[in-house]
Amino acid sequence: MSDRSSGRIEYRDETEIIAYPEYNVLNEELGNPPEYPPLEGKPSGAGNPGRDRRGLGQWIVSAFRGGSAVVCALLLIAALAASHGSGMGKTSEKLAQQIEAAQRPAIPQQSEPSARAFWAVWQGDPNGPHHFDTEKPVSLQQASCTTAGFAAYVCLDCGAKQELLTPPAGHQPADPVRENETEATCSAAGYYDEVVYCTVCGAEISRDPVTVAVQPHTPGEAVIENETEPNCTEEGFREAVTSCVYCGVELSRKKESIQPTGHTPAEAVKENETAATCLAEGSCEEVVYCSVCGEELSRTPQVLAKTDHVPAAAVAEHYRAPGCTTAGSREDVVYCSVCHEELSRKTVTLAAAGHSAAAAVREGEVAATCTTDGRYDEVVYCSRCKTELSRKTVIASAPGHAAGAEQRENEDPATCTSDGSYELASYCTRCGMEMSRSYHTTAARGHNPGKPVRERADTAAAIFYEEVVYCTRCGEELSRRPIKEP
Repeated sequence: MSDRSSGRIEYRDETEIIAYPEYNVLNEELGNPPEYPPLEGKPSGAGNPGRDRRGLGQWIVSAFRGGSAVVCALLLIAALAASHGSGMGKTSEKLAQQIEAAQRPAIPQQSEPSARAFWAVWQGDPNGPHHFDTEKPVSLQQASCTTAGFAAYVCLDCGAKQELLTPPAGHQPADPVRENETEATCSAAGYYDEVVYCTVCGAEISRDPVTVAVQPHTPGEAVIENETEPNCTEEGFREAVTSCVYCGVELSRKKESIQPTGHTPAEAVKENETAATCLAEGSCEEVVYCSVCGEELSRTPQVLAKTDHVPAAAVAEHYRAPGCTTAGSREDVVYCSVCHEELSRKTVTLAAAGHSAAAAVREGEVAATCTTDGRYDEVVYCSRCKTELSRKTVIASAPGHAAGAEQRENEDPATCTSDGSYELASYCTRCGMEMSRSYHTTAARGHNPGKPVRERADTAAAIFYEEVVYCTRCGEELSRRPIKEP
């Protein structure tokens, strides 16, 4: 972008430019810059112009190197004050001191303009030597498809602002899309809207209705109808019907014949069978039928060969049981289970069984008492032949007395006025012998007063009542006192 563009230039006031507290202090103390005539109009006798111009150029260069357009403006005011009279000398001197104390870089230096060029900027000349920072806009609004955009840039030397407008970008059409689509069928036309949208903002650019012609019928898979199944000997029939998969209208109907299936032989079965035995041959007929319709397909007579003997389970004959000490025997005979012919006979010797001890029994038993031992013989016999196998004498030790629970005997109950007594005796639970005896007394129970009762007492002088208390156990009178009738 050219420094001398035709964009609008805007100069910021002190409150916008001065960004540091030190500059605010200068602004408050010095006030707004005074208006002076151009440098060329300055009287020639006011001072040395060459010196003043050199001082102005040095100050401006120093200010630009410091990086602050505000400082440049203040330096220009000080220079003008110095060139227009000594009345401003103290002000410019104070200004220089403040600038040195508060100077701070704000915007990088881009060039060193002359005093005349800086004066042109101060006077608001739009064609002044601005250096706008085009890489860092202070405000930016991108142009959209239908609205313009703008960018604002600030001069790196004086802080002037320039705004540039960007024309609308215009819509960017995307590929057409289909909307509101109604699919065409074999009975009705279809419709859809062909719509184009902007790829940037999404706005609809165009919408064109499109008609889709009626489509031809689409044959589906043939469906079998009116089918008659064939059997073993007769044909079957069916109709293959083709319809449109969308509208269902019938497109074709073809009648087809189905060949007979023929007979399906089942497994052969035996009929009219005479079983063969170990004595004679047998016979039968092997017949094959159709497993579908049951028709007989073949019949073949067969001869069944004689069978072998069928051994039955062996049976024992001539059995002689073995004893405990002697052997026994038997004959195992096998017969044919059909004709009962003897097929084999074998003698089997049975070994002696040996004695079988029964449970031991007691014999000659003498019972033990509490004080004498007892005894018995423990005898074992054979459970089969009853032979005595063993005899052992067993001594049963005397168990001693077994004291039973104590029981009261000879009891004399206590009364209200006299003691009672009783004896506690213990006996052996086996032989009944007395094991122990002890004497015990019970204290007299004392009278137990009952409820007072009224008794009438008649005398020659008067009739009165007495309140009498008796013992509830022995009935003895415990107290008596007269009471008056109310």
